[in-house]
Amino acid sequence: AYGSNAGFIVENHGIEFGLGETSPLARLYELDAKALLIGVGHANNTAIHLAEYRSVRSDKKSVKLGAPVLLDGVRKWIEFEDIEYNDSDFAQLGADFEADMQSVNIANIGSAESRMMPIRSLVDYAAAWMESHR
Repeated sequence: AYGSNAGFIVENHGIEFGLGETSPLARLYELDAKALLIGVGHANNTAIHLAEYRSVRSDKKSVKLGAPVLLDGVRKWIEFEDIEYNDSDFAQLGADFEADMQSVNIANIGSAESRMMPIRSLVDYAAAWMESHR
């Protein structure tokens, strides 16, 4: 993170539920920040994962994951709990968001089609969308 809110954005980022309520994504939501997709569409929009945590759905599952981390300079394998992500419908969700909300600015950055949108609007829309489409 960079800028005056960098500390707030990255502090207390827990290992468990890495894109959920203790993540930088949730802090960006609180700050009403914007997401910028350069040369990719909503299928690659990581901000939508926060909506997976927030949506109330019967298909949401917890899983045990693992990863190597450095603890006191020593590489160790740790296990942690998270949700099972499913980005298979992110492209459709994003297309519906663009059509319904009209809050996505689309322009080229160089030769890359790019999209900028408010994270808060996206996450709120996506959570409701998941509850009715998943």
